[in-house]
Amino acid sequence: SPLMRRAKAADTVMRECPLMIRLEDGTAVEGIADLAFAESTNEGVVWTVVDFKTDIEVAPRLDEYRAQIRFYVRAVRESTGRPASGAILWI
Repeated sequence: SPLMRRAKAADTVMRECPLMIRLEDGTAVEGIADLAFAESTNEGVVWTVVDFKTDIEVAPRLDEYRAQIRFYVRAVRESTGRPASGAILWI
């Protein structure tokens, strides 16, 4: 996929990347991103966080998965100080 080709060419690639953020109410949220990679752009380093899903049917849990990737992206942004985006890759 184009996404995985970008990851292959990325400057930094991290697999099974542990992440943690503290929410405004003090709650700690932690997880493990399947893949995070950093690419150099004209604006500097940009991160992409990828979460792989192998469910037969993703649709029933899509809202849950979107919330999960939002937490991962936020954790990467806060820990690196760089822009980040996320992708759910159904394989």
